[in-house]
Amino acid sequence: MRIHLKTALLGGGATKKKTAKILTKTNYVLVKVEESHVADHSTIDRCLIDRQIINLACKRKAVEDVSMRPKIIILREIEQSSCTTISVKDVDCVRKNMYESQRKILLANPTSIQSVHDSLRNMNILKMQSEPFLLLNDDSKNVLIFFICKKFKLFM
Repeated sequence: MRIHLKTALLGGGATKKKTAKILTKTNYVLVKVEESHVADHSTIDRCLIDRQIINLACKRKAVEDVSMRPKIIILREIEQSSCTTISVKDVDCVRKNMYESQRKILLANPTSIQSVHDSLRNMNILKMQSEPFLLLNDDSKNVLIFFICKKFKLFM
């Protein structure tokens, strides 16, 4: 006896059927589950692939150039793609994915004043001329002084 359990629709139009055989003997019951997988990838829409390409390109560019605004990155990628059916929901998802990918590489914001002083003490912050940018880091008085002007002379 064959019993049809379920027909499930998978992504891309693939179907998966499960069938069970019940074999009975005098003292016990055997159940055998057979699975067959049939894939039909001809139903995948080209715009779905284009949206995924836009998403991956935007995430990559967001990590490479952190200072670029997400709006500009998304608009440039949409202009370069051939997909014409981008919805607002798709753009929101891309923006969220860009934020999450940037967040993985950026440092977390300090939670206390002491952690700011410790972080600045551990970093070697230099200007373009290899001069120190941080002039004073006093954690007892909570004072930070950044020095920019090259011609200014400090007399103590």
